[in-house]
Amino acid sequence: MNYKKITVTALFVVFFIIGSYTVVPIGPVPIVLTNLFILLGVLLLDLRSSFLAIVIYVILGMLGLPVFSMGKGGIAVILGPTGGYIVGYLLCVIVGNLLKKVTPENLVGFLIVTIISALCIYPVGLIWLKTSIGADWTIAKTLSIGFYPFVFGDILKAVVAAILVKMSKPYFKESL
Repeated sequence: MNYKKITVTALFVVFFIIGSYTVVPIGPVPIVLTNLFILLGVLLLDLRSSFLAIVIYVILGMLGLPVFSMGKGGIAVILGPTGGYIVGYLLCVIVGNLLKKVTPENLVGFLIVTIISALCIYPVGLIWLKTSIGADWTIAKTLSIGFYPFVFGDILKAVVAAILVKMSKPYFKESL
């Protein structure tokens, strides 16, 4: 049993929760910092640890603990309009960790990993949003509610995550 990995995985679950409390409510899908911490986890943790951290975060929320944005919890959040974005975190982590294996460990590589990973949240989130709120919505309306207001901020979070990891990598003697 690797206590370091267990501790760091648990710490990232806490970071995800902290990020979910940092909210800008702008409609059915709020802006949160959870994505930033997930992207940091993608770059700093291995696939198993980062995936496990997301799964624990989702399970805690589904059990009713107030870990999702604006202190919400429960299965209704997952089944509601933002649930697809939360499920999309799993795809983000998988894609990011696979990309990490084929990109260089430098700022450009980190940017490729974080930007593509961040964008992987959207397919699941947008389909879920359209299905749960507006089955009669057009694709344009779904994008205007669930993509356009967030994509610039998510790319900015991806850039910040890449820069933070690039700056901090020299201080890690071994991988987390």
